[in-house]
Amino acid sequence: MTKPGVYKWLKDGVIPGYKVGSTWFILRDELKQTLEAGANTGHSHGPTVIHGTGVETSTSAGE
Repeated sequence: MTKPGVYKWLKDGVIPGYKVGSTWFILRDELKQTLEAGANTGHSHGPTVIHGTGVETSTSAGE
């Protein structure tokens, strides 16, 4: 795996990561969960969303 390839996977959401400024952070447990779930196989459209990471999200305002 090349360094540019890893950055592309991060940008495309194939592997989970967080970009702060120009630095990417990859949390080991989230990466491990993604790999164990097989979420990185057959990836074709949009980023992979992993639920249960402790981050609250809402699909519409006011819910």
